[in-house]
Amino acid sequence: MPSGHDEHLRDAILDTLASTMQHSSFDIKVAVQNGIVQLMGFVDVLAEKARAEELVRGFPGVKKIENNLTVATDGGIDDDDVAEAIRQRLAEMPDNVLKGVQVTVTRGVAHLQGRVHSLAEKHGCIDAARDVMGIKEVIADLAVADHEPVDDATITNMVELALSRELKVDARQVNTSTRRGVVTLTGWVERPEAVAAAARAAAGVQGVRAIDNRLIPLRGSKDHNVKQTTRLMQELQREPHLNPGQIKAFVIGTTAYLGGEVYSQEAKESAERAARRVPGIRAVSNDIFVGTH
Repeated sequence: MPSGHDEHLRDAILDTLASTMQHSSFDIKVAVQNGIVQLMGFVDVLAEKARAEELVRGFPGVKKIENNLTVATDGGIDDDDVAEAIRQRLAEMPDNVLKGVQVTVTRGVAHLQGRVHSLAEKHGCIDAARDVMGIKEVIADLAVADHEPVDDATITNMVELALSRELKVDARQVNTSTRRGVVTLTGWVERPEAVAAAARAAAGVQGVRAIDNRLIPLRGSKDHNVKQTTRLMQELQREPHLNPGQIKAFVIGTTAYLGGEVYSQEAKESAERAARRVPGIRAVSNDIFVGTH
C-alpha cells in the first residue's frame, strides 16, 4: 500500500502533468510505490511520452521512473509518409539541417543519421521527430561537428550567460559546473518548463558535449519537501550577507541541507540562521565551504 509520501508525490505529479500537458495528460495514469513512479496509459505522439517523463524526473523523492506509456498509432500510418513528415520538419529548421541528416523509419522507429552543428541542433532534430504522429521511438546517430576546443571554465561562463538571457529561468538559482564538456545543472527553478528551458539554453553553447540536468521545479507540486525548500530559499534571499546563487539548499523532512561556497564565516553562519527560521526545521546540515578570493 502506498505511503503518505507516495500519495502526495502521486498527487503532485498528476497536478503538474495536468497543468503543463493539459488535454495530453487525460489518458495518463500514475502509480507511486516507495518512490518508484510508473507512468501508464496512452499519448498521441512520442514527444508527449518524453515530456511526461521529463516532468516527473524533476520531483524530489523520485527514485526511479518506469515509463510504460504507449504511443497510440492508427493502423493506416505508413513509414514512408512518417519519414517524409520528419524531413519536412527538419527542413524548417535553420542552418540547412536536413542537408546533413538522413531519415529512415521502420515500424514506427525513426533513425536519424548524419552530422549537425551543435548539441542544441541534435536535440532539435530529436524533438522534431518525436512530434510526428506515428513515431514510437527515435534513434539518433548524429555526430556534433568539431569546433575549436573550448575549456571547461569558458563553457561554464558561457552557459551561465545563456541562462541569464533565458526568460523562463532565474539564473541565480542555478548552479553550473563543467567537466570535459559535460555540463551539470543543479538547483531549483520556479516551474517544470524552466527545467527544459535551461537545458535548451545550455545546449546552444559551443563546446557542450552533453548535459546532466538535475534542476528541480518548485511550483506546481504539493510535495512538502518542495514547499519547505521554497521557504528556505526565501529566507536565504533575505540575508544581506548572502548571495543565494552561491548556495545549494534543499529540505528533506525536518532537516535543511546547505552546500556551496561562500567567502566568509559570517556568510556561512547567516545561511544557517536563515535555515533555522523556517518553521518545521529541526536540524541543519551545514556543509557550505568557506573559500578565499
